[in-house]
Amino acid sequence: GYNYVAKWDGTSWAEVGGTNSLSANNYIVSVYADATGNIYAAGNFTNSSGKYYVAKASLCPSTFSAINQTINSGGSYTFNGHNLTIAGMYKDTLQNAHGCDSIVTLTITIVSGINNVTSSNNISIYPNPTSNSINITLTKPVDNATIKLINLTGQTIIEKTNQTGDHFSFDISQQAQGIYFVEIRQADNVWRSKIVKQ
Repeated sequence: GYNYVAKWDGTSWAEVGGTNSLSANNYIVSVYADATGNIYAAGNFTNSSGKYYVAKASLCPSTFSAINQTINSGGSYTFNGHNLTIAGMYKDTLQNAHGCDSIVTLTITIVSGINNVTSSNNISIYPNPTSNSINITLTKPVDNATIKLINLTGQTIIEKTNQTGDHFSFDISQQAQGIYFVEIRQADNVWRSKIVKQ
């Protein structure tokens, strides 16, 4: 096996960069990390030609995005399959197309006002992951709803308004690979589900 650099995450030790990412074939003498998160290890390492080298593990940094959502008292907001009705901050860690952590923070604020009846609605999105198009099926039809495709930074990529029914299709073949959210909004009710574009 190879020597490696271990990192403590507060609970356990793990090899930096994944199994044998440094390919250090002898003792590690020194370790250096640059500002971009790359880890360098120096030691008595030789390649198949007998040449010495410095081992490097490239790490991908975590990305962060924030979503602020306001709902009326009695309303709901669906975040990654969970129907939320209480004000507060919610976090989810997803994996982006490069295998790095993408941390999404949702802040829900509840305001008083006219209270529409809130009904539960389950979203089925397929295929997921996808490379071309997605189909969205709801257990209950919506009327005059807005459907959005939102990237991890909160930017709306596709938006369709005045949508009615329980089945919808989106062509996302021209979108970049990564994680997106499909958001369906009808009056005070918001449903949101994660998809992966390959």
